[in-house]
Order: sequence, then C-alpha cells, then structure tokens
Amino acid sequence: MNKELEVFVIMPESVFKEFDSKIRSLFRFTDMRETNEYEDNKGDEIYKQLYKTKRDAEKQLQSYLFKKRHG
Repeated sequence: MNKELEVFVIMPESVFKEFDSKIRSLFRFTDMRETNEYEDNKGDEIYKQLYKTKRDAEKQLQSYLFKKRHG
C-alpha cells in the first residue's frame, strides 16, 4: 500500500484568497507568516534564542524520524 504524499506550497496571500471556501476547506493545514520574520527580528536577542532552539529541535526531530525509519 502506497502512502499518499503531502504537498507544501508557498504562495502570496493574494493568490490564496482567490481559492473559494470549498477548496480552502480541503486543506488540512494553513499557516500565514510574515515573509521577513527572521529579518524583522534578528536584532532581538530573545527571538534569536527562541529561533535557535526551534531550529535545533527541528534537527533533532528529523534525525529521530530518520533513525526510526532506517534504524
């Protein structure tokens, strides 16, 4: 049995708004972000610390999942 792949798409908000509500209801997950979040906050020491923690956690999670699949 083949697993169905998930597709992640990045698009401008204006394009996303062109989808009607029926199409949007088919999305399992949506996330809106400022495009320059890192650039806007890279001078903020708390942001930099939290961003690094997030990045490190993502690396650990990917490593764990890889080992789980191939281990």
